[in-house]
Amino acid sequence: QPDLWDIKTRKKQVDDAKESEHNHQYQELRNKSHPYMQRLLGLACEKGAGAWLTALPIQALGYALNKEDFVGSIKLRYGFKISKMPVSCGCGKQNSIDHALICPKGGYVIFRHNRVRDTFAKILKEVCTDVKTEPCLIPIESDFNSNILGNKSEGARLDVSCVGVWSPLERTRLDVRIFHPCAPSYMSRSVEQLYAENERSKKRAYNARVINIEKATFVPLVFSTHGGMALNAGHL
Repeated sequence: QPDLWDIKTRKKQVDDAKESEHNHQYQELRNKSHPYMQRLLGLACEKGAGAWLTALPIQALGYALNKEDFVGSIKLRYGFKISKMPVSCGCGKQNSIDHALICPKGGYVIFRHNRVRDTFAKILKEVCTDVKTEPCLIPIESDFNSNILGNKSEGARLDVSCVGVWSPLERTRLDVRIFHPCAPSYMSRSVEQLYAENERSKKRAYNARVINIEKATFVPLVFSTHGGMALNAGHL
């Protein structure tokens, strides 16, 4: 009778050897690629970037993709040319995948932001209390105005507010930012630097105000257009 422990050990050895070979092939392919493709390959390996490929195609949750949607998503993932894409954008500039993902005209940038915001609010309602979407921050009184750094405007608001993320009665404010790491202005910096810069930008704008005026905690939810996430979003 075969030893079950020995079978498991040998199976793990085979799996480890396959993974090592795949990693070696990936590194060879990446080293031979153009810097733009190198960035795309790195983004495709990030935690969360490939979740949509293994998600169950549940129609009620919007996870079911038809053939055209699936092929288009794969092309976006690896920077392949999309057929029948307009040559020029509605803003007047030359169109491309990178431009389409950052152009504010047409509302797509706002739509994807709001979709992530609403998804987080929906999930938080299952585990937290008093979940609100885009509530206004408490106005800053004149006595505190000079001591608070960042956004001081009276109508300032963050994307989601809830109670119970870190402790039962503690309020947490969350704010979403989605950036495109393949934008021309970002190509000179690493993806890790971009995640850190966007988190710092959010914290500079709201962290002091949320802690001192709201008496709450602030969590910046920074994602890339390829599905990866920054450190704080990963912890949440």
